Amino acid sequence: MTDSDNDSDKIDIEKDKRELDVPNQTQPPSGKFRESDAGDGTVREDHILKGMRFYMCAISLLLCLFLVALDQMITAAVLTTISDHFNEFNKMTWIFSAFMTPLGCCAQVWARLSISFGRKWIMLSGVVLFELGSLIAGVSNSMNMFIGGRAIQGIGGSAIQSCVMIIATEITTIDKKPLLFASLSITYVVASVIGPLVGGTFGSYVTWRWCFYLNLCCGAVILPFFVFTYRPKPPVGSFMKKLKTVDWLDNFLMIAACVLILLGISFGQTEPSWKTASTICCFVLGGLLLIAFLVYNFKFSKYPTLPGDIVAKPAILMAFGTFSLNYSVLMVLAQFLSIYVQNVLGFDSFHSGLFILPCAIASGFTAIITGITMRKIRYILSVLWQESFFQYRWD
Repeated sequence: MTDSDNDSDKIDIEKDKRELDVPNQTQPPSGKFRESDAGDGTVREDHILKGMRFYMCAISLLLCLFLVALDQMITAAVLTTISDHFNEFNKMTWIFSAFMTPLGCCAQVWARLSISFGRKWIMLSGVVLFELGSLIAGVSNSMNMFIGGRAIQGIGGSAIQSCVMIIATEITTIDKKPLLFASLSITYVVASVIGPLVGGTFGSYVTWRWCFYLNLCCGAVILPFFVFTYRPKPPVGSFMKKLKTVDWLDNFLMIAACVLILLGISFGQTEPSWKTASTICCFVLGGLLLIAFLVYNFKFSKYPTLPGDIVAKPAILMAFGTFSLNYSVLMVLAQFLSIYVQNVLGFDSFHSGLFILPCAIASGFTAIITGITMRKIRYILSVLWQESFFQYRWD
């Protein structure tokens, strides 16, 4: 072997070493966890809060989330009372559907907008829309007007829930996140306990309209508190550049597809037959728009509403499916338990709230205990299997 061959081998070896070392320069050391930047031109460190600023901002986030969580449970106790007031019992399910449909359909859109325009302004927009919907629902003089107010509430509530979760992951480091997210779970527990009692009390002894006037009173305190406690670094870029980072067609296709499919399900339940023209049209148009959204989002969109690298992860899909099914069980149970108590058993809305209370308390505290248990034993699947077994046995 000549000297030139030895030099060539050394060059190849050094090249291989450099290629292997490149990923180590961009990735954190083994055993370390690195969080990505905000995506709006700011870096991770710009959003971390410490000391009193962190605690004040965390309190404001809890209050914003409490506003939406309370509304979901406070309304469950007065479904029959509201429908009887307008003499339209056949539209009672829309009291829940009008709120929950935009709450789910718009979540990803608000998250995308928060990257382009900043978390703070999207959160403020959500609170304003939620309060506007509460006002319309509170002063409504017809069932259709009331349902419209509930839909606006759902749009605003979707922005609030999305931004609370996003901001909560950004304002602190990973070692403090378990405490913050445990506090978010406790907020749901408190809202689940208070909501049915407050809604039942208003429905039986005052007026159901105060279930929505209460949101206005709470919002008058929560909105300015959030404005003064959360002051992040603004996103980089002009307003026109930010507009270009939002794929409006992609967002429209997703919202339209989800809304039409959910409307078809609602129409099928409220109308005499699933074969009505309105139900079939919703399913057909919703299905076509869903196919168009999937093709455009994953093939052509420069700023996709659903990033492919997230959707492609089985763990994320399974977590999403598990959460969706469990949350739907709670909401459906609360809705139809209220109808059963008031229309079959003949109790008032206050007693309806009392019937919902045990389920709300058990669900909330079980969520907290599950989170603590998984943090201690670090086994998620075993906990999920045990909870599924107990739910099956109780059913």
